[in-house]
Amino acid sequence: MRNASHKRKEEYFRSQGFNTLHSKLPIADYSLLDNMSVVVDSKDGLSECVQNICGSEHDRFREECKLAKDNGIKLYILVEEDQTDENGHYVVNSLYDVHRWQNPRLKIRVKKDGQWVQKYPKATTGGTLKKAMITIMYRYGCEFVFCRKKDAGAKILELLNVKGDE
Repeated sequence: MRNASHKRKEEYFRSQGFNTLHSKLPIADYSLLDNMSVVVDSKDGLSECVQNICGSEHDRFREECKLAKDNGIKLYILVEEDQTDENGHYVVNSLYDVHRWQNPRLKIRVKKDGQWVQKYPKATTGGTLKKAMITIMYRYGCEFVFCRKKDAGAKILELLNVKGDE
């Protein structure tokens, strides 16, 4: 079943004159049928990146990156991140801003022995995630690209180098 994020992107593709075909791909979420040399794997924010890179899905994600590299496929990892600071400015606009990201799990507090403490004090920080992403990028040749959720459909078409209806 497609989640709301994928449905929103597919609606954008249709609005630009593109049809979509749902199929399991060996690498990523999006590609062109006639050109699998470039693919886009979309991530619903940096929290999903933490799961994929530093968490329970690390082995699967690493194998996907390795498969792309071994087969000469350009893998773009599109991170849809809308986190803003107290002034409403977007926190992350590129890989080099990831250290500024605040993992929501670090803000969760629970009462223990009468005091409020962090529930997940060892949750991945933005700085740790940035280092891991840079390692993945250099090791496997993939590229992390960032956009707002509302712009994801257009960014995917741009990365796949296709033009929609003018």
